[in-house]
Amino acid sequence: MNNSVEPTVSTPSGAAQTAARTVALVAAAFSLVVALLLGVNAIQSRRANPLRSAGMEQLLAELKVSPDSVALRDEVRAFDLLARQAFFSSQRFARRGAYVLLGSVLLLLVALHVGVGGDAQVAAPGQRKDTGDAQRQARLMIGGVGGILVIAAFFLAYGNVPAKQPITESGKQAAGPRAAPRFPSRAEVLQNWPCFRGPDGLGIAHCSKAPIAWNGASGKGIAWSLPLEHSGFGAPVIWGSHLFLSVADDNMLGVMCIDTGGGKVLWKKAVVRVAGAPEEWPEVTDDTGYAAPSMATDGQRAFAIYATGDIVCFSVTGEQLWTRHLGTPENHYGHSSSLILYRDRLIVQYDEFKKPRLLALDSHTGVTIWETVRPVEISWASPALIHGDGDAQIVLNASPVVAAYSAMTGASLWSVECMGGEVAPSIAFADGIVFAANEYATCAAVDVKTKAIKWQNDEINLPDVASPVAARGFVFLASSSGVITCMEGATGTLVWKHEFAEGFYSSPIVVADRVYVTDMVGVTHIFRAGPAYETLGTCELGEAVVSTPGVVNGRIYLRGVETLFCIGE
Repeated sequence: MNNSVEPTVSTPSGAAQTAARTVALVAAAFSLVVALLLGVNAIQSRRANPLRSAGMEQLLAELKVSPDSVALRDEVRAFDLLARQAFFSSQRFARRGAYVLLGSVLLLLVALHVGVGGDAQVAAPGQRKDTGDAQRQARLMIGGVGGILVIAAFFLAYGNVPAKQPITESGKQAAGPRAAPRFPSRAEVLQNWPCFRGPDGLGIAHCSKAPIAWNGASGKGIAWSLPLEHSGFGAPVIWGSHLFLSVADDNMLGVMCIDTGGGKVLWKKAVVRVAGAPEEWPEVTDDTGYAAPSMATDGQRAFAIYATGDIVCFSVTGEQLWTRHLGTPENHYGHSSSLILYRDRLIVQYDEFKKPRLLALDSHTGVTIWETVRPVEISWASPALIHGDGDAQIVLNASPVVAAYSAMTGASLWSVECMGGEVAPSIAFADGIVFAANEYATCAAVDVKTKAIKWQNDEINLPDVASPVAARGFVFLASSSGVITCMEGATGTLVWKHEFAEGFYSSPIVVADRVYVTDMVGVTHIFRAGPAYETLGTCELGEAVVSTPGVVNGRIYLRGVETLFCIGE
């Protein structure tokens, strides 16, 4: 009898082999996912290099035009920081992903060796391990490998998250970093009519000519007209071939988009229910209504605000992109302050009774970028933009102050106490001077550099609705009593005044050396922007008008109470 002991042959048990095959399957799937993620990351990095983006190129181009702009330099730095974070984040992802992929592939190979190679080995008689021990080892193997893969996934994902950068802007702000801004160039803005009273909201048309003869009843000089089914007093805003109007009727808030070429309605959309908005609308007067504010557009999107406190953003194709409810405004006539855009910021003057404030919303998302509370009474005026050395300034007219704020941060830049009454006229600006006026108060000129009053004149016919306009060294005011007043911009001296049969709610617009102003019965008076009253034309529309016209490419777009008119060839 041979009593010698057979040598033990170390082979994996059946349970261990099964576990190894399971591990191999999991490792293979994990490796495939990591490889796919690395491939997508590589493709995205090649297609959209964050260090050479269109947004950065546009900012650098604008910085060349305005090299002294502190705001532009800060935005370039912030954009560059975000771009570099994105670039290095992509690189970290690639490196870490490569290590994780290598580890998972090695694990796959080992598991395959154990799970497949073990089939060729046979355990020596009497040396088979206890089944319970084998199963425990298998469970430990699977659990350990699962833990390793979870840690690897966490390492890959967490290591790719960049540090959050605070937004160093004043007032109440949204948390977290913002996406790289996208907005039209300055040249594009000047070629269009993006808001109430045109580029920057100052009543100056950047074209060399406009019609001086038309008649709505006969159709003379009228390119097209469009009957309006819904009410609203907001002025038309125009970008390229698209014209936008806000409307409101019978518990419906809406937006219309019209082709400027022939007056065809491209789309008309009702605003879908706004989250947080109450069912009951606030009371407003008939001469204000729910769609008194003018819209704003950047050529890609169109924005509207209503007396309900609701804001909506539509794409140019009519898709509702986002909505906000700012809270129902406490305003006894109804909210009428129009919107204006600066870069990627939608500026909202929300001077209601309870909490007067100025907001900048991200035009892409509607999220608040900054919010500044204002020590003023209710105002029905609209914001205007002025550009000089450094930040663009948002200038607002209200009682008791005319005030300016940084368009980038919302910080207060200057404030002059000079105004009173129920303020509706917006400001005018020319030659470094802001002009603000209101009935029963004054017309005040504020020097932007000294931040002080240059002159005041309260012995003239002051406007109560129509905004002043400044050009060629003069300031022009139109009152609801039917008087046009011309003053020297530098001194406030009365140059001339002219009385008309009807009053004015529509604000005057300057085209080259001409001033256009339409009275409440629809008669447009055209006169020279000069030191003497010189009439150049009197044109009857045949319909009441309270809205301010838009002027683009030699055409005038004028909203009557029932019809939209395109005047020109």
